[in-house]
Amino acid sequence: MGHAVFDVLCEVKSGKVNKKSLTEVLCSFKGIGPTMSKMFLVTTHLLYPEIGLLDDTCQVGDGASPALAILFGFGDRVIKPLHREILLLKLLNYLKGSLHIIEPRFYPMLEFTVEQTRAFLSPAVPKSSIPSTLTPFELQVNLCEW
Repeated sequence: MGHAVFDVLCEVKSGKVNKKSLTEVLCSFKGIGPTMSKMFLVTTHLLYPEIGLLDDTCQVGDGASPALAILFGFGDRVIKPLHREILLLKLLNYLKGSLHIIEPRFYPMLEFTVEQTRAFLSPAVPKSSIPSTLTPFELQVNLCEW
């Protein structure tokens, strides 16, 4: 498994392969499903931020579905994975355009926590791995925890 994943990761780093391809390779191995695949993508994203695996979007797991259903008024309906990703990006765009008005303390708090996290994780995790803006990856994690 390691060799196959490494080969695909090298192709991702060169820009020849995307996140979806890497996920497909990971999920092709027995015992590796969406959750384990996402854990690999997240840790790879943190260690190699220059690849940008999760810069634009990320898988939205079952854990975020209830929060998205509440925020978008779907009640108890189950939201399909593809729709979750679309809703995540809609929410992210809304927050990026409105958060400074809705909660003006958010971005100063984010800057503070980013600097604290970067200092704590340095040098093991590259500083550029910890973004100073709201990203799909971080928003998805927070929705799961909510």
